[in-house]
Amino acid sequence: MIFNSLSYILFLITTVIIYYLIPERFRWMVLIVTSIAYYLSFIPVFFAVIAFLAVANYFLAFWLQKSVEQRTKRSVFIAIISINLLILILFKYFH
Repeated sequence: MIFNSLSYILFLITTVIIYYLIPERFRWMVLIVTSIAYYLSFIPVFFAVIAFLAVANYFLAFWLQKSVEQRTKRSVFIAIISINLLILILFKYFH
């Protein structure tokens, strides 16, 4: 689904309508579901990558929040950035 295609425009309009029709506390779910749906429209195998990154970032961010020592926080933060950059580099330059 390319940004200048008719299917993307319809997808975007539908997403915006649903986003504003549902209660405010559930809007984040619409954004997550539509983001995943958009990436799945290219190659469905990417769902595994998205799921891995979401889970890894969630737990690493939780660990970062619970860390007390500054050195541990820095290490976890570097790990988060490194994992995300590694995946980005792998898919951008070696795919």
